[in-house]
Amino acid sequence: MKFEELLAREHREGELEGKIEGKLEWIFEVLKKFDHVPEDITASIKSIDDIDKLDKLFQLALKAEVPDDFVVEATKVIS
Repeated sequence: MKFEELLAREHREGELEGKIEGKLEWIFEVLKKFDHVPEDITASIKSIDDIDKLDKLFQLALKAEVPDDFVVEATKVIS
């Protein structure tokens, strides 16, 4: 693999990691308004491969009216 290809690959991986971090931060911000961030749910995000799961959690966090709504639905996503 050429040096340029390696740099491009690292850049793409870095962008994905940045997206994951940004989405996690947004989920935390949404949940902070409820004073509740479930650790078991956030701990289920371990790698870049979990980005689809993160998207679903993000959507659930936006729709939740109370923390329990989010926790019930999010538990289904992480299991």
